[in-house]
Amino acid sequence: MVQTIINPSTGRQVNVYGKLGQQILRNYQYQSAGGKNTRRSKSKLRSKQGKSNKWILSVKEARKQLGVKGFKAVKKGSPLYNRAKQIHTQMKR
Repeated sequence: MVQTIINPSTGRQVNVYGKLGQQILRNYQYQSAGGKNTRRSKSKLRSKQGKSNKWILSVKEARKQLGVKGFKAVKKGSPLYNRAKQIHTQMKR
């Protein structure tokens, strides 16, 4: 078995059994598999998507109600934020 590999970013030899070598090998396996997500990352995405999706939907609805077009920051205290927060709390119930 090969004990050293070449670090693609620096061109230096790296031990396969070290942290950096393991990281390079995992990255290589990820790329060679066509960039497929792992089980852990898929489950994280699923759980995150459900939580953030409600907020995104409430901001979209608030933008529609207030007639906001183009870029508008959602800062605390702004009318857009307050309306989105109100819609978000209604969605939770």
